[in-house]
Amino acid sequence: MVIVDADTSNPIQYAIIRVYNAASYPPSSLIRETWVGETQTDVNGEWLDPIFLDDGLNWVVQVSKRLTYSTQIVEIST
Repeated sequence: MVIVDADTSNPIQYAIIRVYNAASYPPSSLIRETWVGETQTDVNGEWLDPIFLDDGLNWVVQVSKRLTYSTQIVEIST
């Protein structure tokens, strides 16, 4: 999955990607233990590291880049 600007389709570099179990989203706090995986994008908008998810569950993918873009979320199923 490549992270791109919705208006320009340009890749978004150094965005933070966090994946949460949808059953516990939104988290009650933003401490590390509430998300199941975290990575960031490279200069091409591609994930630097994979995040492995269990099958048969719903997940919330949260993408953010401070001071540049508002946080976006999308729910996915595995």
